[in-house]
Order: sequence, then structure tokens, then C-alpha cells
Amino acid sequence: MAIFTLRIFTFGAVSLFVFGFLPHRVLTEWLKAKPNLTLIETEGHLYHTLLTNYNRHVRPSVNGPVLVNLQLSPHTVDLDEHSMTFKIHGYLTKTWDDARFHWKPSEYNNQENIRIPVQNIWYPDIVLYNFVEQAIPSTANDDVLVLNSGSVFYMHRLVETAVCVPDMSKFPFDTQTCNLIYGSMVYNGLEVNISSHFSSLVTSDYVPNNKWELVSAETEVNIKMYTCCVEPYPSYRVTFVLRRKSAYFSHVLVFPAMLIGVLVPFLFLLPPDSKERITLGML
Repeated sequence: MAIFTLRIFTFGAVSLFVFGFLPHRVLTEWLKAKPNLTLIETEGHLYHTLLTNYNRHVRPSVNGPVLVNLQLSPHTVDLDEHSMTFKIHGYLTKTWDDARFHWKPSEYNNQENIRIPVQNIWYPDIVLYNFVEQAIPSTANDDVLVLNSGSVFYMHRLVETAVCVPDMSKFPFDTQTCNLIYGSMVYNGLEVNISSHFSSLVTSDYVPNNKWELVSAETEVNIKMYTCCVEPYPSYRVTFVLRRKSAYFSHVLVFPAMLIGVLVPFLFLLPPDSKERITLGML
């Protein structure tokens, strides 16, 4: 009798767990996951809609050139006088409009933006013209931010070395000027035009150099014409002005040289055959 009662109690407990607690737990987890699933479905549908029949080899041009806005954000800069090179680590932000990326957020669960792998869309081939060494990072994992208005934002890391010939005539109190020149390798100005919203760089993430002080970093867009062609060729020029931190050289070179210069007149006041005069003259 006791065994039978125990079996009934065990069966009841298991039934309560299976038909009572377990469905409630499953329902709770399903309700939690349902909003995320809806967002995933919405974004997947939007992604499929935008890229269906999209040709990444065709410029997003409606009537005229594609206007690409550039903004360089330096992280570190350095000038090597011996190799005459200027090196920069930072980020380059490119912004343009693609009319094929227009949608109504109300039709996609109020989705106002989406991230798309850059390899799946058209993007401008803006490169450094005056490079010596250019580390081109892989774009395999890069995404662009696309707004429902058609604006595309692409920020990527850059590590580049450019030519910069220093003027050492005022060493160690010299100021050097180095330029970075960016432009398209494939398109002319009638196909891809370049602009910049800011006349100076964003230096909020800049890390100071222990050798050079960054005095200024100005930007400008230049248009160049060639005798061979009638099309304009725009370029984005960034001008860095660096001032050498001369404290080290002042203590090591300038001050000792000035001290020796002050002591030289006293050399002639000492007797010609004195050991002190010989020692002082050796300095």
C-alpha cells in the first residue's frame, strides 16, 4: 500500500512539472525571444530587399558625379628625417549617397538603418597618392552604416607612410610640413567628386608624439587639370605642421656649446705652459 501511494505521489509530481512548470518556462522563454526574432526577420527582409538585383560595380550616380565626403582622424603621426617619410595611424571616414538604398522605415518595423558588408556594395576607391608604403587592411570584416535616406558611412583603419622631405636648416628648432594627398585611381571628377565638411582634422583621439608637436592639421580639396584630358581630377590634401620638441637637444647640444663658448676667452688668461690651459683647450 505504501509503495502504491509513493508511486501515485511520484507520478503526480512529474505530471505537475511536465504539464505545469515546463510549459510555463518554455512559454516565457519564447515570449522573450519573440521580439528579437521579429527584429532579425525585419532586418533580414530589408537586407534582402536592398541587395536584390544590386550591382556593386555600378556607381550610384543619378545626375552627375558621386559626391564623396572625406574626414581623416589621426591617432598617431611620426616624421623620420633620415628616411624622409611621414607615417600615420588613424581612421578615414567616407560618406556618400546611394539612391538604391532608400526605404520607408514604417514598412520595416521602423528600421531606420542597417549595416551591410562593404564588399557587397559599391564604394569609392580613394587611396593615398604620395605613398611610400601602404598597409591595406582587409575589408572582409568591414561594414558600412546605411541610413534609410540613402546615406552611406564607411570608416576604416589606415596605416600609411608618405614622402616628406624635411628642412633641417633650423635644427633643432625646426618646424616641418608634411602632406597626405588622397584621390581616386579609377574615376575622374565627373564620375566621383571629393569634398570635405571640415577645414581641419578631428584630433580628439590623437596621441601626442614624444619627438614632434602637432601644431596644425588643415585640409583642402584641390582640382587638377592635365593636358591629356578634359576631365578634372579632384584630390583631398591634408597638411600637417610639426614642431620639433627641442628640450632634449637644448640640454645635450645647445647649452654645452654655449658654456664652452663662454669659457673660451678665459683660455687666453691662463699661462701658456699651465696644465689647466691644456685641459680647457681640449674641451
